Amino acid sequence: MAAMYIAGILNKEGIKPEILEVTPGRSAVVARLRSAVMADPSKALLLVAHMDVVGVDKSKWTADPFGAVMKDGYLYGRGAIDDKGMLAANLAAFIALKRANVRLNRDVIFLATADEEQGGDASIKILIAKHWDKFAAGFALNEGGEVLLKNGKVQYVAVQASEKVPVNVAVIARGTSGHASRPTKGLCGDISNSLRPSKTMRSGSGCGLWMLPIAANTRRKWFRTRTRFGTQ
Repeated sequence: MAAMYIAGILNKEGIKPEILEVTPGRSAVVARLRSAVMADPSKALLLVAHMDVVGVDKSKWTADPFGAVMKDGYLYGRGAIDDKGMLAANLAAFIALKRANVRLNRDVIFLATADEEQGGDASIKILIAKHWDKFAAGFALNEGGEVLLKNGKVQYVAVQASEKVPVNVAVIARGTSGHASRPTKGLCGDISNSLRPSKTMRSGSGCGLWMLPIAANTRRKWFRTRTRFGTQ
C-alpha cells in the first residue's frame, strides 16, 4: 500500500516510478532523474529510506498512530522519525529537483525500501541481490545523524558516516579461572581496582569483590518466599 501511494505521487509529478517486488506482498519503489542518456553508477547519488514501521498498540497512544496528527508543534505518528520523516524529505527533494528542471551532473535515484534490516525476506540484502542494477550508486544518503533545533531554529545538521561497524578485540587473561556467579578471593586481581562498584566492599586480601550482606539477605528472602524448601 505504501509503495503504491509513493508511486502515485511520483506519477503525478511526471516521474516514472518502478515497483520492485522483493517478496510476495512487499515491494520497493525506485525512480531516477537522469543526468545523461547513459547512466554512470559510480557517480550516481542514491536517496534511500525505508517504508516499514514496527507494530503499534493503538490503546497506548494519545493520538491516531497512523493519522499524522499535529499537536503542540509535534507530528504524532508511528514511524514519523523512523523513517517516514526522511522518506518524505527524500521524496520532496527529489520532486523539487524535477520541478526546477535542475541540470544534474550525476543521476539522482530515489529508493523507498520495504524493510530497513539487512536480514529477512524483504531486506535490503535481498533487494540488492534481485535489483541492484536498478539503483546502483557510488554515493548514498540514508538515515542517521541528527538535526538540533533550539527555539525553532536549526543549530546544526550532523552527518553520520557509518554505524554498527564490527570491532574485533583480543583479550588474554592469565591466572586461576573462575566464574562471576561465585567470586572467589584472589581471582579478581587488578579488576577490583578498576571497577570499584558503588555497592561492593573488598575482601581482606584486597582482591575479591563481595556484595554487601543486605543484597545477599534480600536475595535469600526472595527465594525463600518462592520455594517450599524453606531455608534449606
